[in-house]
Amino acid sequence: MSRIAQEVGLTQSSLYYYFRRKEEILAALVGHRTGSGSYWLDRRGLEAAIGLLAPAEAATIYEHPNLGSWRAALATGAERFEVRFGDAVDDLNGR
Repeated sequence: MSRIAQEVGLTQSSLYYYFRRKEEILAALVGHRTGSGSYWLDRRGLEAAIGLLAPAEAATIYEHPNLGSWRAALATGAERFEVRFGDAVDDLNGR
């Protein structure tokens, strides 16, 4: 988060005023506000999301499964990626 704060010209504590969790950064990138939603990112958008979240890997006591799965998605060579947000796990599983 400190790298993101530096990139946008804020302190890290100021950044947390706007984003409580790193997932909210991705939501902001795709324009998601509330509720369930599905969005498409091109390669550049997914690369930007990975770049914004990558500094989180410095906290080695936490797992970062999103970063691993996003990098794997890029490695497939696909040009578009679906990003899904849900109010509950069942929303994400299509139930």
